[in-house]
Amino acid sequence: MFSLPLDEAERRARAFSHRLALGTAGSLCAGVGAAFLTVAAWLVLSAGHGAVFAATVIGSAYLGAGLILWALSLRPRQPERTAPPADPYTPFIHMAEGFAAGLEAGRPHAGPAAVTGRATDRPRPAPRLHEAAGPVQRLAWPILRPARVSALP
Repeated sequence: MFSLPLDEAERRARAFSHRLALGTAGSLCAGVGAAFLTVAAWLVLSAGHGAVFAATVIGSAYLGAGLILWALSLRPRQPERTAPPADPYTPFIHMAEGFAAGLEAGRPHAGPAAVTGRATDRPRPAPRLHEAAGPVQRLAWPILRPARVSALP
């Protein structure tokens, strides 16, 4: 019952510790590299211009980098934009819209039968006997109708 939340917490803790370990190792390597580059810059600048000039240039570079990083840390964080939840009826709405669009697109090419529901270019069938008769004959038609003769076996 409680395994899913605990599994999720364990997975998040494992991912956090992994990121923390890699970030610490990366920071340590970057610090060692910065120290060696500082020594190299000191040696080059002090040999050409003197120790005071070397200290001024290297100190100014570190101060500028520190001020830039400090300014970046003061920026307000943008809130994460979450997508609105998907409407479960969206696919059906798109399907109905597509169906209606297809009907509308086909109407001009289908002829008069698509508009009125019946084709006007086809001849109408001849009226049946009870349809051609007057009102009195229509009432009597079920009585006057010939009986069906079934074939006896």
